Amino acid sequence: MDFGLCVVGCGGYTQMVMEEFLDLPEKVNLFFASRDLQKSKEYARKYKATDYFGDYEHAARDPRVNAMYFITPHDVHLENVKLATKYKKDILLEKPIARSLKEGRQILKITKDNNIKCMIAENYQFMPVNIAAKQIIQSGRLGEIRQVDINCVIRSDFSAWTWRNDIKRSGGGRFIDGGIHYVNLLINFIGIPSTVFALSAINSIPNLEGEDSLTMLCKNSDGLVGSIHYSNASPVSGTRENISVRGTQAELTFETGSSNLLITELDTKENVKLPVGGPGRRETIIEFLECVVSGKDIQMTCEKGLEDLSVVIAAYNSIATSKEADVEAITCS
Repeated sequence: MDFGLCVVGCGGYTQMVMEEFLDLPEKVNLFFASRDLQKSKEYARKYKATDYFGDYEHAARDPRVNAMYFITPHDVHLENVKLATKYKKDILLEKPIARSLKEGRQILKITKDNNIKCMIAENYQFMPVNIAAKQIIQSGRLGEIRQVDINCVIRSDFSAWTWRNDIKRSGGGRFIDGGIHYVNLLINFIGIPSTVFALSAINSIPNLEGEDSLTMLCKNSDGLVGSIHYSNASPVSGTRENISVRGTQAELTFETGSSNLLITELDTKENVKLPVGGPGRRETIIEFLECVVSGKDIQMTCEKGLEDLSVVIAAYNSIATSKEADVEAITCS
């Protein structure tokens, strides 16, 4: 049976996703929807889609569409989910799940109450090198984990990204949009932090209402410590990144998207080479299709998306109060 996947939103990130997903699985029919009909038409032509739509409602009610992938601004995620649920379409929703925990809990409740499969499109959850790192940690190769340090500095031009500059539309600054990837990674390694302390730097990106750089320290209930330094305001072009996981026996270092990991002990180094690297976007869509078509359990659930968001919100609360902040527990209510 053919399966229809409609990609909703035809902006720059959609193009990045589609460039990694040119070879659709057999019997998966692609559709595009945009409030700009010309954009959806162009994307449909470029990526050989079955059809295209000039508004989201026409896409949602089309019987050829079985699921919708929303690559849309944060402030319309709840609206998007309500629309897809109205027409009984399964959902792949770009991270973050929402701008706030209140909106995120609404999304969780709506999808659960209506038996809609909803997966958060957090590509770091499915990135090959991140999966390999977690396997190394769980194998005991590093001994007992003590600390995780994540450092990412990027130069970004936000002159054309107007909605991301608007704190009401985005829900925050760069941490809720880009930094949440590293929150997901941190949680996968040491679990959900119980408390966080965060500081934001003076902004360097013009017209950005939220923060462009943030440093967060956290610990979980077992006392494991983590840190994230995330900045989109580097004066140097490109991306500089380092992730370090320290245990009692060895240290693991790597960069996201790569295919190499390094395990270092006192006198030895071991290079781990993966067959593939990459950002995990293609793997994310394949995972979603396996869940909605074949019945595989969803790994990146709304609950997990809420866990990631709860850490981001705690970091923002810490900045606002200049104090340590608790990470809020996730519930449907």
